[in-house]
Amino acid sequence: MKSKLSILGFVLTLSVLIVSGCGPITAQPTAVPPPVVTKLPIVVPLTSPPAITPTVAVEASDVQAARDAALTYIIEHYGEQAPALSLSWTEEFTPGNPFRLASCRYTAEDWVVSIPYQTRPVVYQVVVTNRPTGFRWEGTVDASGQVTEQLAPDDVRAVRDTALAYLSERYGEQAPALDLTWAEERSAPDVWRGAGTYRYITEDWVVKVYYPMMPPETVVYLVTVANRATGFHWEGQVDTAGGMTELLDDVLAARDAALAYASEHYGEQAPAPGLTWTEDHIGLPQIVSELDYGGPGTFQWTYTAEDWEVIISYRFLTPKPVVYGVSVENLATHFYWEGEVDAAGQVTQQSPPQ
Repeated sequence: MKSKLSILGFVLTLSVLIVSGCGPITAQPTAVPPPVVTKLPIVVPLTSPPAITPTVAVEASDVQAARDAALTYIIEHYGEQAPALSLSWTEEFTPGNPFRLASCRYTAEDWVVSIPYQTRPVVYQVVVTNRPTGFRWEGTVDASGQVTEQLAPDDVRAVRDTALAYLSERYGEQAPALDLTWAEERSAPDVWRGAGTYRYITEDWVVKVYYPMMPPETVVYLVTVANRATGFHWEGQVDTAGGMTELLDDVLAARDAALAYASEHYGEQAPAPGLTWTEDHIGLPQIVSELDYGGPGTFQWTYTAEDWEVIISYRFLTPKPVVYGVSVENLATHFYWEGEVDAAGQVTQQSPPQ
């Protein structure tokens, strides 16, 4: 009995020791592995690729066909001024690259036909020139052979715009507005008279650009600007460098200088001072032929008063010096005088009274 109690006491004592020797247990955090980031591909919505116009292979025969189409058009519209279709052409080819178009150049006698072209789509730019006569034509021919004439070269439009800018600055509201839209017309170059005309019209305004048929580097353009409603009228010349000379006041000054000279030297035979002169060809100076005074590329103004007629001729082939040819005639008395007036107003007699 005593032995069982001893065992029981030992067990109880051991239990107390175990409970008293063990404090509360603190839980340790479990290490969490870092998150794994998965790089997903960027998804771009699919779109249709841009349509690419295919490059068309251009054969030499295609360019020649474009050349002949342009020449046929020119012959139909300009007659004997155009190259004959029977000419034998020499061809030079320049291949294209990323910086320039491919081109073909054809020469025959004094004629040059230049055809740069693009291939997306095929469009041929055709320029036909004759250096001695000054003939120049520009246009396009498409793949179907359709010819479209470019009425005015860029330099003609630049001359028009230079004159309009000058007028706007000098005459303000009297001049055409710079934002007007112009309809363009072209008269066929007149080889006999030595010049051609581009005509621009809008509202009551008419602008005419006269160009002589001569090598481009020596061309001087005469420009007239008129308003049929207000009576505004201006004339001037523009050279290829953009130089401007206002002519109308100079023409009147040349007329008056010649009349003063005639009055001083020929007294009562000459026109009386104070006559009221009427100008003919208002807005359209006459282009005289090579048989008239001054030769081809000459413009003419005519002034009349009673039986008197004064003709001022001006050749615009060179920018300066300006020299006006003047003739003074009385249709009743047959008095006739002829001379020249330079830009300084100096009068030189060419033909004494007859």
